[in-house]
Amino acid sequence: MKVFIVDDASFIRLICRYHLVAAGFEIVGEAFDGLMAEREIQSLQPDCVIMDLALPSKSGGEVMRDVQAKFPQIQFIVVSALDEDILKATFPDVTYAEFVGKPFNATDLVEAVRRTIAKAERKHHG
Repeated sequence: MKVFIVDDASFIRLICRYHLVAAGFEIVGEAFDGLMAEREIQSLQPDCVIMDLALPSKSGGEVMRDVQAKFPQIQFIVVSALDEDILKATFPDVTYAEFVGKPFNATDLVEAVRRTIAKAERKHHG
């Protein structure tokens, strides 16, 4: 399972990478701003993206909306300190598999990725 991590805070990317690799996931890339994230996600087409919302250059919501228009199979897990209601109100057209609030613990993040992958596999295999 290929995972891409997007967060403007390097320590959050490090924490995510550490725990997801330890849980057996492959990290195919990382980005710290929205424009870079969108380019890399479209190029690498990971199975799952860990997405922060408050990013330089382009918000996580905008990135998700634009990527989903071209690659609807890519699953997003939002990891943010912003309230989920703000995301729903600002980007009602964006879909995401899970929302994990910051601060988060490693178990919550890993389990969110596992649930997301399981749902995607069930949907893909009927």
